[in-house]
Amino acid sequence: MFNEGNVLKLICCKTDELHKQPFSEAQAKWSPLQNVKGFIRQWGGFRQSEDGWEAVIMALWESKHDYLNFMEHDHDAIFEKTNQTGTFQAIEVALIEGAAEINQALKSNCTVSEPGWMVDGRA
Repeated sequence: MFNEGNVLKLICCKTDELHKQPFSEAQAKWSPLQNVKGFIRQWGGFRQSEDGWEAVIMALWESKHDYLNFMEHDHDAIFEKTNQTGTFQAIEVALIEGAAEINQALKSNCTVSEPGWMVDGRA
């Protein structure tokens, strides 16, 4: 399922009922990712936790090099255009490497999918 060297970026954002819709609308604006070298796919959704709502976003990359290049050159400009600032209270980000570790992360971070959050890379 995964190629050697693929990495998964796992993003978990705490939000609340008031900010859930604005967060979702902002998350749907990440389509410029489709043009970034090495980007494969991004998807996610919400899940209820003890502390309220949590958005879980996963992004699959061809390599760690491609991901780091994206973070250095493209991330901030895309983030600015989403107006996502202020729609979440806390964020945790993990970069997961290795097919077994990626599979485990996928199994333990199930959500109800938000179709508008799906971005496919260009083959």
